[in-house]
Amino acid sequence: MVKKKSYVLWGTIVLLLLLIVAICCFLVPRTDILNKYQEYKRKQQNYPPYNTSVHIDSTNLPVIYMWTDKLIDRDDYVSAKVKIVDKGEVCYEGYMAIRYRGHASYTKANKKSYALRPLDAPLEEGGLKAGASLLGMAKDKKWVLKAYWNDRSMMREAIAYSLSRHYSVGTPDMRFCELVLNNVYYGVYALMEQPTRKRLDLEKIKNGLTGGYVLYFSRSKDADLLVNYESDGRNIIYPFQVKYPDIVEMNKDRYEYLSNRIIEMTKAISDTTSTEYENFIDVQSFIDYQLSSEFTHNTDSYWCSGYMYKDEDEIDGRFKMYLWDGDFSFGMCKKPEYSNYDNWVFEGVFPLDQQKTGE
Repeated sequence: MVKKKSYVLWGTIVLLLLLIVAICCFLVPRTDILNKYQEYKRKQQNYPPYNTSVHIDSTNLPVIYMWTDKLIDRDDYVSAKVKIVDKGEVCYEGYMAIRYRGHASYTKANKKSYALRPLDAPLEEGGLKAGASLLGMAKDKKWVLKAYWNDRSMMREAIAYSLSRHYSVGTPDMRFCELVLNNVYYGVYALMEQPTRKRLDLEKIKNGLTGGYVLYFSRSKDADLLVNYESDGRNIIYPFQVKYPDIVEMNKDRYEYLSNRIIEMTKAISDTTSTEYENFIDVQSFIDYQLSSEFTHNTDSYWCSGYMYKDEDEIDGRFKMYLWDGDFSFGMCKKPEYSNYDNWVFEGVFPLDQQKTGE
């Protein structure tokens, strides 16, 4: 009789445990599915703000109006009709190719940044890129509409660029504006220049190896050019995306040429007993870049998000730097390994790109 009661008790406990497990197995995936559905729904609506009832009554900022019936994506451009109004005057009206852009800013934020390419006609009608001067900035075919997902002041990058322009030519121009997409107010953005061959006044690539090159370095694993070599028992890895020339023009010889050039440059910079680095870099440009990075304490400098470019292999063909991505400056990053104010920024972040061989 005792044994029978014991079996019943243990059986009840087991059934309760199985019921709890079943409920958990049902609720957890259900919550995950609901979250994914909500994210999918927002994506299908081009990530509208959570409060869609905001309207512009008056503003002292330019307003960018965009209309598209397409689903905006990060990989492929879609056509949009665009009108820019500044101080009550229409200063641009036409078509643009648009897509989402960014790495962490895309994956971690609901307020997305955009890449803009002015067109002479919609993509569906064979539209081609057409240079345009926007809000008084120099004419070009490539533009960035940046959302400051991490910096709510929206001032860090603007201050960094404003300081840099007094002594460095490698600094983008920008204008604050407001975005209305498909009649929904998306908030304040920064319309800014993006470094291109034309903006940097580089020679077009020729049949050989020389010519203009624009490289973007970041932590992204989707690297067009992966520079990898050993130095003092460490495996040094630099991932680059080739912004110019187009990737279809980057043959094997150009890959090897750029890789070797970067390796020679970094080794020359590391040799504190020699001035050979002067053969590879524009010293003033590198000094300007480091001054801006250290003064603003930009923890994305040197390793995470930036541009480097070069022209012909003559005296002016040395690598130069272009200031970029300043929204993680002025104390924005709180991680102690990145934001030690008793040190230089490069001493805190640069070694993170260097791993001992075999680790």
